[in-house]
Amino acid sequence: MVSRESARCRTLFNWLRKSAAGGARLLHICCLAGAPYGSDAELAGALLVNFPAWGANCGRMRAALREKYGLATSALVFFNLFADMPSFEQEAVAIMQNALDRGLPAQLIHRAARMLQGYELMFWDAMAGVAGVGLDRGE
Repeated sequence: MVSRESARCRTLFNWLRKSAAGGARLLHICCLAGAPYGSDAELAGALLVNFPAWGANCGRMRAALREKYGLATSALVFFNLFADMPSFEQEAVAIMQNALDRGLPAQLIHRAARMLQGYELMFWDAMAGVAGVGLDRGE
């Protein structure tokens, strides 16, 4: 039997797969990963900047789902993957340096990282909207 909370989480994720705001982050990553839209350095730089924020947010979501809804660790595998992700800074820096040495403009790496951070915010805002949670950014 599927719990009401588990069904609600599944509904949330099904909606996000269909949501422009919820799906923009993933689409941006896919575009960076696939030529001719992005480069290895743009992807590495964007993920290097974004994954600490993404991991922290996944950790908070994992904790909330465990504490509020009692979800088992096995139900939180996706969040565990990113919340506990090891650093890959050394590898990412090497990829970016190689691309810069090949003549890739640094502005492309900066833009990719800035865009991914924006899409990250859109993702979590979409998730909060579906859940009916008001946003308080301390503004």
